[in-house]
Amino acid sequence: KLFVCELKVCESLEMTRYLPRELAKNGKISCSKKQLNQLIGELFVEQTEVNLFSTILDTPDFLWEDDEYVPAYQYTRSYLEVDDRVALLNSRLTVIRELLDVLTAQVADSNSTRLEWIIIWLISIEIVMGIASNPLFAGKKLVTAMLVPTAIFLFKKMDKT
Repeated sequence: KLFVCELKVCESLEMTRYLPRELAKNGKISCSKKQLNQLIGELFVEQTEVNLFSTILDTPDFLWEDDEYVPAYQYTRSYLEVDDRVALLNSRLTVIRELLDVLTAQVADSNSTRLEWIIIWLISIEIVMGIASNPLFAGKKLVTAMLVPTAIFLFKKMDKT
């Protein structure tokens, strides 16, 4: 059963291996927040399987009834390095979790930056529209006719980035 958990963790490592390289190369990652959250969910499932739901760390019930087999059980656990392997699995899962936390923060920062720019553009458009609607402003029809399509174009362009 421990071997199966080790295989799952190795698969998770392979699934996330490209992320730090992509971040170092491009300065950003191509994963969406939803994809990162799915990876985090899968990571939690694996960690709970190792630590909570598996019987890897438990002492079998028959040893509680008969102490005669305890030394053999402990020797077998020691020989198979169960505790060391579980500790290694947990440390690998912790590293993956830290990586995904950093990437989630990076995606959230990117989204907040985009929202800040949208707000700046909306305020700018409101100021220009306020000036254009002033009766003392002579070319208000021309500015309004040019400003609305330009604003729509800029929003579409910002939404793509």
